[in-house]
Amino acid sequence: LPWHFGVIESEDLNAFAAPGGYVVITKGLYRKMQNEAQLAGVLGHEIGHVVKKHHLKVMQKQQLLNMGAGLLGQKYGKDNQTVEKVIGSGAEVLARGLDKDAEYEADRVGLVLATRAGYEPYGLPEVLQAISEADKSDKSVALLFKTHPHPDDRLTRLAESTGSKLDKVTGKTLENRFYKLKP
Repeated sequence: LPWHFGVIESEDLNAFAAPGGYVVITKGLYRKMQNEAQLAGVLGHEIGHVVKKHHLKVMQKQQLLNMGAGLLGQKYGKDNQTVEKVIGSGAEVLARGLDKDAEYEADRVGLVLATRAGYEPYGLPEVLQAISEADKSDKSVALLFKTHPHPDDRLTRLAESTGSKLDKVTGKTLENRFYKLKP
């Protein structure tokens, strides 16, 4: 894919990927990072969503929901409250983003990609740790906590999947090369 990366003007702590190789990180999340290894882990996570086609699967589910809504509407009438509830619930689930398994899989892919690129493997876990320390009522993490499993759960799943496999793996953090944004 021809990859496209960008930073958006937002103090939220988040990053996004879209089919076709588009990856965006917010300034708020970027400012939380200390080194290139952390950035590599986050970008690897988002790349994982694209290569595993997580967003395409969500779009396919949306199409199925729309087809189902059309069939229910034909059978029971488009103004039926039960039909509207079913459609609304399905749309809300899809609007909340990817399922937890997709997030856990993207975490594993991100960790592996960053490590294979020569970065210290614990960059992504360090970012997750920093996010987990944010107050849940903080507006900058509101969307992230709505659309992703809690960072503590993600850290637990990463630890379970890697075990001690990375204990002897070393890589670079490259703090000196990491561009610090001005306040």
